Amino acid sequence: ALGAIAVVILAGLVVILLVTLQNQTGMLAARYDFGLVWRRFLNRVPDAWMGVAGYLVSPGKAIWWFSPILILSLAAPLLLPQERWRESWIPLATLAVFVAVYSTTKGEIWHGGAGWGARFMVPTVPILMVGTLPALERIIESEHRWPRLALLTVVLAGLVVQLVGNYVNIYSYYAHAEAS
Repeated sequence: ALGAIAVVILAGLVVILLVTLQNQTGMLAARYDFGLVWRRFLNRVPDAWMGVAGYLVSPGKAIWWFSPILILSLAAPLLLPQERWRESWIPLATLAVFVAVYSTTKGEIWHGGAGWGARFMVPTVPILMVGTLPALERIIESEHRWPRLALLTVVLAGLVVQLVGNYVNIYSYYAHAEAS
């Protein structure tokens, strides 16, 4: 609790410092104009559903297609004991916050351009990977062979996705960004 309070206080001080810097010097006028950013954020909330659907279910941009093993993180709340509920929900809550904020702030460019996968969701990958650990443990310790075969299939699918992703022409992203 003290750590969370310290983070909130520190974030508040950074905001105050940036607002003061902007008001006194005129620097950082557009990027850190929190009033403008906040109004833009609130105006985009009704249209955020498209980004949310894109990050979670769209073919080619949803995080699950980008890294298929992460789908196992959805099973964590069902697999962990009740006293360890925080360990299972924190990765999913982090994903929910990222999806909600980015789909609202990025608006119509939620997909990140013509690059491979939803690039704005990349920071959630290691956090969600922690969420897969209960499922991975259950699969590896299973007495049956089919869970390990299913895991091998998901791992190979992820490998194929990443290999194919290496052949995406990065310059098509820049062409898309210039056209926008």
